[in-house]
Amino acid sequence: VSKLGARLDTIADFVFVVVCMIKLLPILSIPAWLYGWIGIIALIKVINIISGFAVQKMFIAVHSEMNKEQGTGKIGVAADIENVLEKQTPHYGFFGSIGQGFLDAFEYVGLTLKSIGILFKGVDLKNAVGGPARVTDMLGSVAQEGFAQDFKTGFINLADLMAIISISLFIMNLLPVPVLDGGLILIAIIEAVSRRKVPPKVQYYIQFIGFAFIAVLFIIGLIGDINYFVMGAK
Repeated sequence: VSKLGARLDTIADFVFVVVCMIKLLPILSIPAWLYGWIGIIALIKVINIISGFAVQKMFIAVHSEMNKEQGTGKIGVAADIENVLEKQTPHYGFFGSIGQGFLDAFEYVGLTLKSIGILFKGVDLKNAVGGPARVTDMLGSVAQEGFAQDFKTGFINLADLMAIISISLFIMNLLPVPVLDGGLILIAIIEAVSRRKVPPKVQYYIQFIGFAFIAVLFIIGLIGDINYFVMGAK
């Protein structure tokens, strides 16, 4: 379907709807408030089309593609294969790449901290926490899609994901949770401030609580993996 045909198809649909409304609305006993809502929706649609054309210099239309011989057709949104956008990765050089690596690392640290904060905002932990199976599936998907293009793209995408996972584990390990290094650092700070050693029995109970917390998270991750693969969430 050509662009002119798509526009003519859209205009024809619009004229058809207007004619149907002119003929049917006087016959139907529709309340006055419903007329008001129809007018508001129509006004919003017209403003949306005009603003889209004014800003993007594009007339966006949705049309059906029919096969009259087979009696089949399709409607929806599809990629424009005639105008393909290419994304080029900037070339930083050796030292520039090192500097950009540090910037990306700090960005990943910020994303990890935001992700941890989301866990305390009432989200579904089964969907927010992924277990080893889901992480492996992510690695496989990234590797498959990347190496399908070329070796360089696959290696970069896989290394980028491994960097995100490594930084996330680094931040998680520094959380003040017993059993983790962050919990040991917190105990050391408490001992330094109070100038007293934490009794071994207290440390044992604290470590046990931390271990139970990690075990609960691991179980939640496994349940999330089961929902992701078995229950059709994938």
